[in-house]
Amino acid sequence: MARKTQAHLSRDALLHNLNHIRAHAPGCQVVGVVKANAYGHGLEDASRVLASYVDYLGVATIEEAMTLVRMAVKTIVLLMEGIFQDSELELVAKHGLEMVLHEEGQILALERVQLNAPITVWLKLDTGLGRLGFPAQLASILYQRLTRCVNVKKIKLMSHFSASDTNFSYTQKQLKHFMDVTRGLVAEKSIANGAAIFNCPESCVDIVRPGGLLYGVGLWQGKKSGIDEGLRPVMSLRSHLISVKDYQAGDYIGYGRCWQCSGPMRVGVVAIGYGDGYPVTAPDGTPTLVCGVEAPLIGRVSMDMITIDLELCPDAKVGDEVVLWGDDLPVERVAHHVGVVPYALLCAVAPRVKLVWDYQ
Repeated sequence: MARKTQAHLSRDALLHNLNHIRAHAPGCQVVGVVKANAYGHGLEDASRVLASYVDYLGVATIEEAMTLVRMAVKTIVLLMEGIFQDSELELVAKHGLEMVLHEEGQILALERVQLNAPITVWLKLDTGLGRLGFPAQLASILYQRLTRCVNVKKIKLMSHFSASDTNFSYTQKQLKHFMDVTRGLVAEKSIANGAAIFNCPESCVDIVRPGGLLYGVGLWQGKKSGIDEGLRPVMSLRSHLISVKDYQAGDYIGYGRCWQCSGPMRVGVVAIGYGDGYPVTAPDGTPTLVCGVEAPLIGRVSMDMITIDLELCPDAKVGDEVVLWGDDLPVERVAHHVGVVPYALLCAVAPRVKLVWDYQ
């Protein structure tokens, strides 16, 4: 029996989520964020689905951008962290990419090199995230500087929220700061990330940048899932039982003798582990589904296997499907047990897990 540890992916769910986002940001252009292998969903396949329906595809690295170039996608590709060395500017110009400018060295490079064609840049302003971006109060000075650069044909303005999923007042403060410092500058603007599209609709100005929302994931600190917001999970991570055994009180399960049976137990072994990207830190009680019935994790996560309590599904047998997260078990719930953001689980899915799209 072949190991059936696979991530099943839904084109219909991805497009449903995009349409749901557009309904919350009417009239806005959309950056479909596909960085980090499309949040673990597969850069090439996810981009093929999205390319005809979004205005931009957002990536983090020139390598990701060149993958899309080789695919001959017609959608504008946005380098969301900009360039890391001067030589990348030639690729940006050659292939009509757009890029974020977030630090002085990138502007100096633009002023220093000779490009065959001018490019469109997104000037990033730090309005309170404390990560990338120029001090927001320099917006006008930097805008004027870029208008004088022969390698720049168009300027767009952007910022990024710090806590649009949890702190409405701070989000409002950031939005006001961004709009104040960019007032009077002739440029398209973008500040709304995924959570802000739902939580702060007034931030949906010209361009919105959903990431996890596209893949059906909410970021509401475990209180709500994307499903609660009308989204559909794009990924369902599945495996199968490869062993079912009965144990007695006092028996130990797994490495380190960390789980001891308090009474007679039926235990299933599932063909997935940290070598597949399942979180090694997942604690006892982390839920899985066996034939639609919850079966909690017990014992340590191994490289290739996990062990689960089959008390509620006593008829489970070798070969039965196990869902690690998906339609009936939101990844947000699993992430809450593990103590990480849901994106961390999705991005960690390992290369040996086959990605199976429903349109293939």
